[in-house]
Amino acid sequence: MVIFTEISTIMFLIIWPLFPIIYPLMILPVIILIDMNYSHRKRYMQAFAQKLNISGPLNDPLS
Repeated sequence: MVIFTEISTIMFLIIWPLFPIIYPLMILPVIILIDMNYSHRKRYMQAFAQKLNISGPLNDPLS
């Protein structure tokens, strides 16, 4: 059990200072996918509303 505690402490000391660099690199693909999905979903909703004869501007909550 002592070996596991020492290993986890060493891992913590290595990973913790690198976390501000690692975290954005992990999250960046997710943000890109959300943005791509949002623009596709917006076009889909506009086409669906046009089929129902609904017109008018679509508010953009992200800007």
